[in-house]
Amino acid sequence: MTRRPAPSLLALAVLAASLTGCGTDPGAGQAASPGATTATEPAAEPTSGGAATGESGGTGAADGDWTTLTDEPSGTQFALPGRVDKWNDTTAVDGGSEVTLRNYMSAAPGGDVKLGFIVLDTPGESYDLDAGVAGVEESLDGTVVKSTDIEVDGYRAVDVELSYGADMLVRFQLIRADDHVIQPLATGRESVRKQVERAFDKLNMSVEVD
Repeated sequence: MTRRPAPSLLALAVLAASLTGCGTDPGAGQAASPGATTATEPAAEPTSGGAATGESGGTGAADGDWTTLTDEPSGTQFALPGRVDKWNDTTAVDGGSEVTLRNYMSAAPGGDVKLGFIVLDTPGESYDLDAGVAGVEESLDGTVVKSTDIEVDGYRAVDVELSYGADMLVRFQLIRADDHVIQPLATGRESVRKQVERAFDKLNMSVEVD
């Protein structure tokens, strides 16, 4: 069994949910199969500060406890604290093509709040934001507390709070960029809500969509 860094289960749920919201061909509107099988590449060497490199294609420079990273395939910049674990997932979709999803995960100081940044290689115009949110809700067996339509760097997006598990909450966005769907997220127990909100806000402020 492959061991993954936290919040890996959330990332896997997001992968399944993301695929319910996208199509392999924007013109044909062909939806990916929710039951599609996935394959995981070996995790890249984790980093703590300094340059962040690895198979996920990220580079970065340290800024205090947070490291500014660039997801090279998409050109998107973002920041995460401390040690950043990275890996790629691929999945086969209807028609035999594959979709790649790059995961960047870390924990805020103290370890009570987990953060992530996920990039899905699929055209944003083919992605159904509502279906993506509903997929996360179903995959985590959770409940959407609020969902707000927003814009991020001129791109359509949705900002979501969802409760799941035993007193857990997750804040995330789904951003429809030109050739990618981007998801920053932060999760933790309800008892550390303020820390989750602060970390999520700091992550979002760091995001620059190319």
